[in-house]
Amino acid sequence: MTRPAPTDGRHARRNASREKITRAFLEFVREGVNEPGAQSVAERAGVSVRTVFRCFEDMEALYQELSAAVRAEFLPRAVLDLNTADRMERLKRLVANRVSMFGEMEPYRLAAEDYRGRYETFEDDYHFLIAKERERLEIAINPDGALSTELFDALTSVTGFGYWRRLRFDLDLTRAGAARVMEMSACAILDTLDRIPPVEDEGGVR
Repeated sequence: MTRPAPTDGRHARRNASREKITRAFLEFVREGVNEPGAQSVAERAGVSVRTVFRCFEDMEALYQELSAAVRAEFLPRAVLDLNTADRMERLKRLVANRVSMFGEMEPYRLAAEDYRGRYETFEDDYHFLIAKERERLEIAINPDGALSTELFDALTSVTGFGYWRRLRFDLDLTRAGAARVMEMSACAILDTLDRIPPVEDEGGVR
């Protein structure tokens, strides 16, 4: 019988410590503490500060776990039921899907935006999420290119997290209030068309 190498145990312990540290850090962010120090993270994780920096080269490396968490948890939830050719109905479904996520994403994305000016990876991640929002919007309501560029850009602006942040924190709306305003804004823009053509695509869940 082959005995496991001693390094296997160390590797497992390191992975376990890394998971505890990441979980502790994300808990702080969820509570609104955007930049918890290594000492605070270590105490909550039940490890030493030295262990934190054995698992993560520096605090930036730990903060990057935030981006990974957002992508892992929320991107799979952006899938929509597009089994209708009604463009307005698709828009309402997209907005409903987004507001269900945006409320939960608030602490993570606000923290990540705080890091943008200091860490290039967060600047890249910010633009990735913006591009992903636009891509999903196009799949949902403009796969056939029936909407003008200006109208599509307007819809992009009022269905993204940036607009949600303005409603929630600049205008101090509740989540329910922000959701209603986002839907009203998006539907009003689409309704500027004299006739809203049905979507021409294969539909399905995407």
